[in-house]
Amino acid sequence: MFSTTMKTFPILLLLLVGACQAFPIGAAQKKGAVKQAGNAAIAVFEQKFPFDDGAPIQQVGLGNFGMPGSSTSAPGKRLTDIGEPRARAAFAELAKLYGTDEALEMVQVQPIVLCFNYKLWKESLENWGEVYGLEKAQGMVQRNPGLLAVKPADAAASDESTMVFSYIVGITRPFSKVLLPLLLLLVLSPGIEQATGIPIREMRESLFN
Repeated sequence: MFSTTMKTFPILLLLLVGACQAFPIGAAQKKGAVKQAGNAAIAVFEQKFPFDDGAPIQQVGLGNFGMPGSSTSAPGKRLTDIGEPRARAAFAELAKLYGTDEALEMVQVQPIVLCFNYKLWKESLENWGEVYGLEKAQGMVQRNPGLLAVKPADAAASDESTMVFSYIVGITRPFSKVLLPLLLLLVLSPGIEQATGIPIREMRESLFN
């Protein structure tokens, strides 16, 4: 009897170790952290854009400045007309690509990002990664979450101005009401230069260099 037990004990031990490897504690903790952050993100989103309440269209304020125009919604439908499962799926993808804490921070800055087409985010990030490197691309989007509205083809065509503008948006966000005219000047300067002949970009570069 004792001999049989001793023979089966190593087998049971191996099975136990295998089970621990298949279901690591760290993975469970990570999953719980993502779920907790997801709940917080949903609360932030719902406070600004309540789910299915029939409320009138809400205008996006200055907190969304720097968001590309490619985020427009379908005719007759608000961009924010999404259900909670859709918002949770978007957050899960955001956390997967940028990190849980970073994803929550981006939603806190711009809750509307959960309305964007999250199925395009991975390809857009990969394209930015080809241009800037993965870590720099992730940092760029974290500073300017509005870039999550950019389509993959447009991401691939990005240049240094996209990166620079992300720093501008990140730094000036707390003071956007005061610095909005300056930001608009930075964005619209090519058109203004063409219309007036004033070398705005050269003047800007001389100030920052």
